[in-house]
Amino acid sequence: MDFRLIKAFCAVYEEGSINKAAARLNTAQPSISVAIRNLETDLKTILFQRSAAGVTPTTAAHGLYVSLQKVLVDLEAARKAVSGEISDNRRPLRVALPPRVAKSMFFTFIPRFLEEYPEVDLSIIEIFPHRLVDLTIRGEVDFSITLAPPTDDRLIISRIAIEPIVLIASRNNTELPPGRINLAEIAPLKLIVPSHYPLRSILDRYIQAESIPISRSIEIEMIPAIIDLVKISDWVTLLPVSSMMGEYDHLIAREIAYPEMVTDVYSIRSSKRKMSVSADLFLKGIDDAFNKSIDIWREYCENCRA
Repeated sequence: MDFRLIKAFCAVYEEGSINKAAARLNTAQPSISVAIRNLETDLKTILFQRSAAGVTPTTAAHGLYVSLQKVLVDLEAARKAVSGEISDNRRPLRVALPPRVAKSMFFTFIPRFLEEYPEVDLSIIEIFPHRLVDLTIRGEVDFSITLAPPTDDRLIISRIAIEPIVLIASRNNTELPPGRINLAEIAPLKLIVPSHYPLRSILDRYIQAESIPISRSIEIEMIPAIIDLVKISDWVTLLPVSSMMGEYDHLIAREIAYPEMVTDVYSIRSSKRKMSVSADLFLKGIDDAFNKSIDIWREYCENCRA
């Protein structure tokens, strides 16, 4: 497949307009139109529906665009490597994490990574999930961690962990029964929930579907602030188990027998940004850290049952 046709196709797909694609590639509009027609002829399929408002990608175009992203990233990386523009491990590593994930990673992984890879110039951006996706699509970070990634052709999405959600309370809380808890059968909860988080939507679905009794609820935006309030009050919260990292001496947590509550954790990155060696190492470390937090939680549960 002619590389010039690929560039023309991607520009039209991303701009939604042949004229805008031509301006972006600094070429004449008829040249782009011819390139798209030639590509459609080569592939024996229609890639765009034309109208006065612009062009609309067909299903075939969506599939082609996704398939081409890795090819384009690899070609660009090869070009830079040959020209000596980059040294992979020396490239600054930028990672976007929600505050909850950042906090747990500092307890389990990041100090060790910094010690093992002193040559890596690491920058961690704590950012709320609704801004995290835009930052990633623009290629301003190597990758991000999130709970509810959108379906978007511009992103490469991978699930890295499945975390249990647990009931967390102060060590001074005497109202929680021991052992595994059926949330539908215990006394109504005074519950703190996060606001403006994908996690909030996940919790709301469980609470509404299972009619979990709530006596009072309040919203707090920052997960660390939720944890701090739980420590000094009789309020409780529902959070993924990694939120307990560094807090087992200050809080108690209860395994939820019913409903079984879990959340998926994903890494996302721009389809146009190649992962560096240091980014791969860092992502592997995050994966290991989530697994370690789950292992610590299981050991904690076994000790509680003993």
